[in-house]
Amino acid sequence: MVVLVVEDNKKFGEILNIALERAGYEVYYVQNGKDAINFLKNNRVNIVISDLEIPDIDGLEIVKKAKNDFSCRTILMSGNFSPEIEKKAKEYRVDFFLHKPFFLSDLLKILERI
Repeated sequence: MVVLVVEDNKKFGEILNIALERAGYEVYYVQNGKDAINFLKNNRVNIVISDLEIPDIDGLEIVKKAKNDFSCRTILMSGNFSPEIEKKAKEYRVDFFLHKPFFLSDLLKILERI
């Protein structure tokens, strides 16, 4: 299973990368939306895990493109979910929401389900 992690916080992104690799996933990590879209265009990805607040491209737009253009399963994570964002994410058919902070075990359980 190939997972793309999109997280602008380098330390947190690296932690996710290491944890997912140890769990047996093939993981790629990028820090911005442009790199995420380029990676999706050039590689087969099963699941995209994206932070909501990415500097160059909104995390919602990343997961929307991943879902619609590349048929990826999607997980959106943030510490700042609002009812409006959750409504928009449902319209974009985001598969799962992760509210930061979260336990890595919660993420692994979600990945097992998809």
